[in-house]
Amino acid sequence: MRLTLIQGDITTQHVDAIVNAANSRMRGGGGVDGAIHAAGGPAILDDCVQRFPRGLPTGKAGWTTAGELPAEWVIHVVGPNWNAGQRDPSLLASCYRNALTVADELSAQTIAFPAVSAGIYGWPLEDAARI
Repeated sequence: MRLTLIQGDITTQHVDAIVNAANSRMRGGGGVDGAIHAAGGPAILDDCVQRFPRGLPTGKAGWTTAGELPAEWVIHVVGPNWNAGQRDPSLLASCYRNALTVADELSAQTIAFPAVSAGIYGWPLEDAARI
């Protein structure tokens, strides 16, 4: 396995799967989630509604089409919201583990991750990077 750190726009990465830092409703939102939905078009939201009618709980992952993104799939993970008191590191770690499990099920060879929960959810960046 090779790991490469890139600072840039996740929506332009030419990978098999892009990981989305989603909210539990799975209906789009702000930050990375909003950018992925905007760049990928309505097919992503349509797939979210069909596959996840009740959303996903924190720490879980699921996939949808990538719509107009250069990837084949979007793997949605629901990160813990530090600002709302969800500060258990195991919840954040489960996002990465579950995303990798889904990627394996999809036979994805390349995957791009954002810093899950380190944006509008307020998880401290250094701690998020360690996890």
